[in-house]
Amino acid sequence: MKQHNKLKRNSNFELLRVISMFAIILGHFSYHGNFNLSQHSFSINKVFLEFVQFGGDFGINCFVMISSYFMVEWNFKVERVIKISYKVWSYSVGFIIIFVTFKIYNQDLYTLIKSIFPILSNLYWFATSYIIFYILVPFINIFIKSINRNIHFRILCICLTLWCIIPTITPFELMYNELSWFITLYILISYIKIYEPKITSSLKVKVSIIVISFLTILISVIVLTSLADKISVINKYITFFERRNRIPTVLFSLSVFLIFKDWKFKYKPYINLLGSATFGVYLIHDNPLMRNVLWNDIFKNNQFFNSNLLWIYAFIVALIILIFSSLIDIIKQNSIDKLMNKIFIKIKVKNIIID
Repeated sequence: MKQHNKLKRNSNFELLRVISMFAIILGHFSYHGNFNLSQHSFSINKVFLEFVQFGGDFGINCFVMISSYFMVEWNFKVERVIKISYKVWSYSVGFIIIFVTFKIYNQDLYTLIKSIFPILSNLYWFATSYIIFYILVPFINIFIKSINRNIHFRILCICLTLWCIIPTITPFELMYNELSWFITLYILISYIKIYEPKITSSLKVKVSIIVISFLTILISVIVLTSLADKISVINKYITFFERRNRIPTVLFSLSVFLIFKDWKFKYKPYINLLGSATFGVYLIHDNPLMRNVLWNDIFKNNQFFNSNLLWIYAFIVALIILIFSSLIDIIKQNSIDKLMNKIFIKIKVKNIIID
């Protein structure tokens, strides 16, 4: 009965979660597809594969922005940390059991240990960074509530300068890491939520930024891919302007987020159901053991490099992975996770597994 009394999540953000996960899968299609892009000369397909990696960075930014928007008013819950950790651990260990049982891959001891301790071993970089980020947020909130708008804005400017502007206009990262970037996005979103600057309410401004930043990234990929034929070292920097902390990607991600935030979208249970499975989709398709099997053995990505239908194939594969991984996670939520929830309830730990 307690489940029915819970507040329903807005479907606008859940739809953005689904879109973001699709973009992430599409990015992984290229990134983990064993295409060896640096060995290929300029072509439409190479440009497509370099550009589509942008989806991964856009998707990550959106996920962190959505979480940050709600964390501004959330109270820290240990149960939430346990829930996320359980989900990561269950998939990590589950894949080890499956792969060893069916002798799909002969695991070494190091891989086994990493899979048993996925958070500590950083098996999934996003999950590890997110949990640390989540633990730090309550302390960040205490600080944010103690300062005024002017100080908040100055801190935001400092963070964006250090970890967004400078890395965009120079080759230097200045101690950048995923955690520092998550915190930067949190400071940005918390400022927008608390103070609601007028510029964020203009639809024309947001759409214009989306178009300009999208074209900027696309043109940069085309130009750098072309130059890479003459200067091979440029191959390492073709995706430079589409990385998650670069100005065009940040502006694109933020504008999309703000449009969805302001979208008056009615509650749609099927969208929310898919949205609830997105983290599971990530844990399934980006499991280190699954990557080679998924992208090289099942879908054989690199065999389609010269195909005129590469981009269609990429979208179809991403959609298939999204649908089937969502189904797996939804089934798991309503079977294994429910069983585990009952076990936790018996030891007086409630609502850890199921929201």
